[in-house]
Amino acid sequence: MKTTPTGALLHHAQTRPKSAAFIFHEEVWTYERLADEAERLARGLAAHGVEPGDRVALHMMNRPEMVVAYYACFKLGAIAAPLRTAFTFAELAPMLQRLKPALYIGEIDLYKNVAPVDASILAPDRRFVVNGTFEEPGVQPCEALTTATLSESVDLVIKHWGFSNDDVMIESLPMAHSSGLFSFLSYIQFGAPFVLLEGFDADGVLDSIERHRCTWCVGFPAQYAALLECQRARPRDLASLRICLTGADACPIDLQERIPSILGAPLYNIWGATEVIGSLTFGLQHGPVARIVKGARIRLIDKNGADVADGETGELLVRGANVFAGYWNDPQATEESLKGGWYHTGDLMRRGEGGDLWFVSRKKDIIIRGGTNISSVEVEQALVACHLAVEEAAVVGIPDAVLGQRVFGFVKLAKRATDTVVSEILRNVATRLASYKVPEGLRILDELPRNALSKVDRNMLQTMAAETDRAGQIRGVLSLPKQPDERPARRVAWSR
Repeated sequence: MKTTPTGALLHHAQTRPKSAAFIFHEEVWTYERLADEAERLARGLAAHGVEPGDRVALHMMNRPEMVVAYYACFKLGAIAAPLRTAFTFAELAPMLQRLKPALYIGEIDLYKNVAPVDASILAPDRRFVVNGTFEEPGVQPCEALTTATLSESVDLVIKHWGFSNDDVMIESLPMAHSSGLFSFLSYIQFGAPFVLLEGFDADGVLDSIERHRCTWCVGFPAQYAALLECQRARPRDLASLRICLTGADACPIDLQERIPSILGAPLYNIWGATEVIGSLTFGLQHGPVARIVKGARIRLIDKNGADVADGETGELLVRGANVFAGYWNDPQATEESLKGGWYHTGDLMRRGEGGDLWFVSRKKDIIIRGGTNISSVEVEQALVACHLAVEEAAVVGIPDAVLGQRVFGFVKLAKRATDTVVSEILRNVATRLASYKVPEGLRILDELPRNALSKVDRNMLQTMAAETDRAGQIRGVLSLPKQPDERPARRVAWSR
């Protein structure tokens, strides 16, 4: 039988009660204290009428109360329903309407985005705020993960991520997101202490690694870029760090290559989706690669549902005990994603040597130009690799009446680089890509827009690309050579 999150916590509380589970603001939380607080809150939830299967909305930044609330829900059999801390009332209202939570536990600074919710959805006497202690004051799919699913996923992470008994983790990932949830559950189940941060702050992460001799760091690509910059500006002793993992978005190969010399540890890519955690572990090569874990059931299929040959691109399908139960109160979304027991990830991949899987693109991010598929990840990697002035790049497809779509790019330049390098970037990238993949438009941005999870906001880029295209030119114009197989290329506009 798989160990449950609650079972793992109770085991540590009984066998090593005074050992540190985590540290927050230099305060040590032992396994015994965490278990006792979770038990106390579980009894409090039950006293307020929360029953097994009821939803409890959790609306907090990373803090001990969030950890306690998760375990209290697990113990009681209630469903922990974390709400994104960056979401506004307009985004949270439809989620709460779908969830119909039996109770809300939120942080006082975040409550303003929930306060206007109608009493028929969340009664005033079912709302609790946190400010150091639990105190009672006077639309997108919500993934449903069962205790069995959580236990299986955590077990897979522990088996295949390579934790050691000497590890000390740092946790800055949001616990309201699966990345933070599964990481801290895995740390506690394995028995590895972690340093809990309220959120990501590059200097705070580096200072904590140095102070607590952390060995593991997990973050998003944009966060590692910030860590590099801050470490260069004020070096810390990071000799304890042995591994860095990144996910959620494609990581530039150049960033992976620079990390070891600055942070002193390799940066590996990890793939995971909230709906299915643990079937893949981190890759050991540079690039968007992950490895299939032993016993995982995966398929790569074409648009007709047939398995593709090794080396060919197909959509990743996953099956197993770690697959989510479905989207809460959304049978249509569940039916579209879970077919015949297989979860359709929407990610296009190709199988490499051994158990390697190489990420190509999200299905929705594939650019189809003249009937030919173009991987946005491939073009972005080429833009970063082709010129030292390019720090980050992103590309999208914009509608075209003749070709279907055309490639439009955005770049963030290194400090002291000027707009005059745009022509060099386009010339250089043209030597790395087939002509139809080369961006026909290239716009310079001070920063790439990102969502609450630090992923590049491609919807915003689509809008910006369309606006730039309609404008015809912004502060300057460059022209690409005519491509032999089509009409003259559109003029390339760029702006700062």
